[in-house]
Order: sequence, then structure tokens, then C-alpha cells
Amino acid sequence: MDTDIITTDTSGKFDFAAHLVTRDAYTARFTKTEEIATNGISTYDIVRVQRHLLGIEPFESPYEYLAADVDRSSSVSIADIIHLRKLVLSIESSLPTFQPWLFINGNYTFSNQINPFVEAYSGNATSFPITAQGVIPPISVIAIKVGDLDFNAK
Repeated sequence: MDTDIITTDTSGKFDFAAHLVTRDAYTARFTKTEEIATNGISTYDIVRVQRHLLGIEPFESPYEYLAADVDRSSSVSIADIIHLRKLVLSIESSLPTFQPWLFINGNYTFSNQINPFVEAYSGNATSFPITAQGVIPPISVIAIKVGDLDFNAK
């Protein structure tokens, strides 16, 4: 299996048609290099996780659960708050995950909106199959910065 890595321009746009051979099958995978670990992460995010855990303001989307699970334990717990606090207070320079950004297929529907962990990293959730047959339809991607509960990371 040949693997070519082609990156986007600085705006994040990519012209598939210029790089694909008609009638071949492709899978797009997304990554983002994070230069500043605190990008999008603040005390607001810590408070948001606390309010969820206390039952005061439960999360409403699977994306909030995925963003809050900073230690990738497939659950949201006090440990996630501790990791966020250490990062915000500059006690640690990064979160304990090897992947600071998650990319979810925008057309994917989670079967369990309040427990997306089982399915979030398998199958259709992160798969972007492309068949180069004439016009290539746009791909909808939801990018989630781990630890960023108000989704304001750049």
C-alpha cells in the first residue's frame, strides 16, 4: 500500500482533484501540529468540566465529552481536571495525550451521544473514504482540541 503525505496550504484548504488519480480509492487522515499546548485552554475549560462532573451543567454533545477526556481514559473524571490545571498553571507543558487534536467525520452520527468513547476512534467516525470519480464532494471535518471545552482553539 502506497502512502503519500500531502499537506494543506496555510489556510487549511486542499485541492483533492489536483492530486488524485481517477477511479482509485483513498482515505484522508488529518493531523495538526500543536505549537502552543495552551491554545484554546483556560480556566473556563476547567470550570466547565467541574460543572459537568458535579451535575450542574452536563455536557450536551459527544464533542464536549471527547474534548474533556484529556488523559484519553475513555471517561471524564477529576484526573482530567488535574491535568488541565497543571497545564493552565504552567506546572506541565503539555497534556498527557499524544494527540492534541481529534478529527471526526462531520457526517458521522454517534449512536450514544453521552458516551462517544467506544466508537469515536474506530470505523466511520475518523474515516474519510474518497473515490476519485469525477467531481469529489467536500469532506466535512470536525476538529476538536483536547481540553478546549468552548472550542475556541485556533
